[in-house]
Amino acid sequence: MDAQVKLVRTEGFLSRFAQRSASRAPLLGSLPLLPTYCTPPTPGMEAYYVLLGVNGVSYAVVLDTGSSNLVLAGEPCSSCDLAPKVPALNEGVVAALFNISYGTGGVQAEVAFGGLDLGPDLHVQNGSYGLIVRQFTSFGFNMFPPKGNLCYNTYAGVLGLAYSGQAAGPGPGGTTTNGTTTPLLDQLVARGLPNAFAIEACLHYPVLEGECDAHHMPGRQDNLTWEPSSDCGKKSVGNLMLGGWASDRLAEPVKWTPAMSEIHYDVQMLGVRVCGGSGCTLVSFPDPMDGSSEDDCTCSTPTCAAGGVSFCSFAVVDSGAGRMYMNTVRNAVALLDTMAASEMVEGDTDTAFWYNQSASLHAVVRPGASIAVLLPRTDGKGIHEIKVDLDAVFRNSKKGLVQIGITGNLDYIVQAQANKFPTLLGATLLQGKTVIFDRSRRQIGFAESKDGVCTTPVSIADMDSFGANSDPTPGIGCLRGTGNGGGCPQ
Repeated sequence: MDAQVKLVRTEGFLSRFAQRSASRAPLLGSLPLLPTYCTPPTPGMEAYYVLLGVNGVSYAVVLDTGSSNLVLAGEPCSSCDLAPKVPALNEGVVAALFNISYGTGGVQAEVAFGGLDLGPDLHVQNGSYGLIVRQFTSFGFNMFPPKGNLCYNTYAGVLGLAYSGQAAGPGPGGTTTNGTTTPLLDQLVARGLPNAFAIEACLHYPVLEGECDAHHMPGRQDNLTWEPSSDCGKKSVGNLMLGGWASDRLAEPVKWTPAMSEIHYDVQMLGVRVCGGSGCTLVSFPDPMDGSSEDDCTCSTPTCAAGGVSFCSFAVVDSGAGRMYMNTVRNAVALLDTMAASEMVEGDTDTAFWYNQSASLHAVVRPGASIAVLLPRTDGKGIHEIKVDLDAVFRNSKKGLVQIGITGNLDYIVQAQANKFPTLLGATLLQGKTVIFDRSRRQIGFAESKDGVCTTPVSIADMDSFGANSDPTPGIGCLRGTGNGGGCPQ
């Protein structure tokens, strides 16, 4: 079915779109990121969500550039312990089923249609999405965490923003395949949205202790609506901009790096530089981590079938990952041991501090300490150093300083490594920045945001830089290293 989208005309935009037909008005949209309070030390943390409307009712969906499908928990899903859920399809409607596996669990969904809203400016009539009818576990996690978990009942679904070619969808005979469903972003691009979006994430997450203690469910005061009902729940932690970005909110020029494989948002990570009291060091990674394609995996079979994967060496910018995750256990150890040896932190720190998120009461981050991810420039003339803000790596708590930004859970990495997980550049890298996913030009941009701007909403009038066109970018489908977050073979 063709989706019909309400068109929003933006003053001055058509002059920037001179190469396109002026017969169709362009689309832009923006909406605030809100806090789930589902944060470290939870392994499957999902810190941010946006409110997405389905047939006029709002649902909390986490932003995930590591997957492609829009999926929401439906009333038929008895194992999805959350409220409210999306109503079941009308009686008698038979919908095609498909499965998706994520790093934090998996679901079975059926293809559904309805009115979809992203903020006040974008409406898709009869748009398609996945209605979750069942969840199953992967690595021991639920897609929707159970009672007792810090993340229990904090979101109702996932807004996948990766490429449609790897999206999960129904295949022949009730199987799951890729490329048979159309992600919401592609539905909007097909109707005139410039093919780019940006995530502006605040550096300082709302206070997690005291008034805004996650254990007291600060976001919502009842289960009747996903609309935040408390002051803590209404604290904006950033913005999602669709169609472009607002350059006036940036504190520096954008650092552009090529988007490598049009599957997920793959970048070529050339290294990590760590600085501390003993000077600056380029981390010596024992395993390859600079792959440029999702084919860059070491496997015992040509297709990298399950059970035969050693590791994959590419990297993905993944807003659905709460931290930075290295691609192998040995590389994670190399990074964390280098951070310790470089004396980024002074005071009493031990292995538990670096690997197990144990607090150190008298530890402090040294002045001048830094971590930077090295990425190639789009013009081929050198390397960008994308600094990771240390407030996203270390957090002060009542018990002392905690290292929360780079995972040291080696048991998790063992399982992830065997399941084709690459290096994941998650929320730790995004915080304090505007990250621009310019699909139209096959590039990803990073820029520090100006102090204080991210807690204020972005209007479409603020957006002055846009995707180059609304041409479709279905992506290249599946490569042998493509795993979770879509319909590619696992």
